[in-house]
Amino acid sequence: MADSKKEPQINSALNRKLEPNTERTWDPWKEHGEGGEKASPPLKHEPKVQGVVGSGPNRSTPKRWDPWSHDLPPGVKPPVNYPAQGHTRPNAPAPATAPQPEGIQVSAAPRLARRMSRLGTETAFDVLARVRKLEAEGKSIVSFALGEPDFDTPAHVREAAKRALDEGHTHYGPSAGIQPLRKSIAGYISRSRKISVQPEQVVVGPGAKPILFDAMMALVDEGDEVIYPNPGYPIYESLADFVGARGVPLPLLESKAFRFDLGTLEKLITPKTKLLVVNTPANPTGGVLTPEDLAGVAELARKHNFWVIADEIYSEILYIKDYASILQHPGMAERTVLIDGFSKTFAMTGWRLGYGVMPPELAVQVARIETNVNSCTCTFAQIAAIEALDGPWDEAHRFRAEFQARRDAIVDGLNAIKGIKCLRPEGAFYAFPNVTEACRNLGLKDSREFQDRALIEAGVAVLARTCFGRKNAGEDQEYIRLSYATSLQNIQEGLKRLKAFCEK
Repeated sequence: MADSKKEPQINSALNRKLEPNTERTWDPWKEHGEGGEKASPPLKHEPKVQGVVGSGPNRSTPKRWDPWSHDLPPGVKPPVNYPAQGHTRPNAPAPATAPQPEGIQVSAAPRLARRMSRLGTETAFDVLARVRKLEAEGKSIVSFALGEPDFDTPAHVREAAKRALDEGHTHYGPSAGIQPLRKSIAGYISRSRKISVQPEQVVVGPGAKPILFDAMMALVDEGDEVIYPNPGYPIYESLADFVGARGVPLPLLESKAFRFDLGTLEKLITPKTKLLVVNTPANPTGGVLTPEDLAGVAELARKHNFWVIADEIYSEILYIKDYASILQHPGMAERTVLIDGFSKTFAMTGWRLGYGVMPPELAVQVARIETNVNSCTCTFAQIAAIEALDGPWDEAHRFRAEFQARRDAIVDGLNAIKGIKCLRPEGAFYAFPNVTEACRNLGLKDSREFQDRALIEAGVAVLARTCFGRKNAGEDQEYIRLSYATSLQNIQEGLKRLKAFCEK
């Protein structure tokens, strides 16, 4: 057994001492920022597009341009080339070239960095773009694609943001977050996880994703190995690839209520293992790790001396009595980055507020990355977040009760459809049914084809299993993910359409 007090190493790149610049460099603020004479003027009018609102064919009310549609605003042309892949878009016209002075040769633009070819995406947004396109054509779509609560942010949180604006909290703040919010977060994590956390361990970011990115950048060197759950949130694999690590998928098993096998995890650990990601409750499965699972992970982390990122963003959307966190186990405070935020619990997705809890010395490094990337998180939004944590939780508890009722409705409805079987998730707001038999009955190759056909033929948007990582070795079952962060009325209509689709 290795010494549990030994701490895994922080990315060596962050330990390098930078030499000060000796040359005068271009200052972007001189032309485009704070008080610069050449600052770009704000847009006078919001761009609009022609289209219809709603799914009815006779609706003709003009609507504003929706940036989530992935369509370009009027007057903006798509790029002709895709330098990252080195390929020209099919049937693309030859790019226009301006006349050049005689004797000067101008070549094509230089290529993008190679790392861009390793960066993945979150395919839920691709499906959302298809949904919006079909709706614009007048088709009725019930979407179970996007994992976003359909509730509004609680009123007292919104009011706190308004007061903060009126009081002038519109300026820069510390890169790690304002101290009152870090103190509130430390208190909340101490109460909810039954451990002791100090504000110096907290870093606030504009969403949970930036903290996840910062942690990967700070901890993982090229050539290191990162173990991540599969099927799992696709950004884990994407970031591991992006920083030059080798991603190692850890299978989540339907036979274990979409938990992993500890014996399998131990076999995946090598001398190059630098980081393990655990997500509980989990996206896309809704699975929840047990205290015994986490005790086993903690023992392996101490023995093999690797870091753990614990993504606990769904910790308050739980349908069992007690929540178990990896931080509750001995020796894990020194080697764990806990990720949480406000998007899911308080329906604050658009506010972009997340945070990490980690060893103080790592918090300094993560805040340094935030200085380089984001400067800081929106100040008045942070003040509203204090109200979310320290104010009344009535609305957050109501959200959870609504999600539980929706979970029961969607799971019961899915299990009543021929060819579909679905476990009852213990957390989050996702159902992850097995559709192997349904694919077979319909003559579909896999869950991707199920996703495409269900959208076009049934008007139901779901996500295929492969949206959440490549299939594991030996995996022969097909799954889809449905987000039930939508109304009971939509759930009932979507189930009706899926049943007709699967049993036609």
